Amino acid sequence: MSIELLIRNLLYFANMRIRELISALDLPPQKKELIREEVATDAIVHPKSWKLLRHLVQTRIFLLRDRNVDCLLVCSIYAIAKLCKIELGFVALLSGFSKLFPDSLHRVKYNIVMQCEELNIVPEKPRGNIIDFYNNVFVIANNEYLVSLKKDILCSLNGVR
Repeated sequence: MSIELLIRNLLYFANMRIRELISALDLPPQKKELIREEVATDAIVHPKSWKLLRHLVQTRIFLLRDRNVDCLLVCSIYAIAKLCKIELGFVALLSGFSKLFPDSLHRVKYNIVMQCEELNIVPEKPRGNIIDFYNNVFVIANNEYLVSLKKDILCSLNGVR
């Protein structure tokens, strides 16, 4: 089995989970659509959060080391919601996640490895929760890409193409 096939399968299943999770969120339909708003990629349409997750897998694969892919998936949805100025906290996001994937909740919410040698991050405590991970690792690792996504999102929200 090639690594490309493994990554393709990972992204395929992540896409399905992202769509399920967005549908399960307790948000008004128009807010869900902003998060779910899709972008064309290789003639296939995917949610923006999938595009961010794909970027992580392609350029920041080290973030998966000792971490569950669902952790990155939840952080990606949260980041897109923030960029779209949608009030969606981790509590609401994890509540929707727990309804769909109760067996995975603990691995996503708690006990996440905080160290990241590639970013020279040596935390005070070796493990933390998803909020610690998002603020101290995820955003730092993806800051440039998140800034470029924010510009794209602002343009699409303002109707500029």
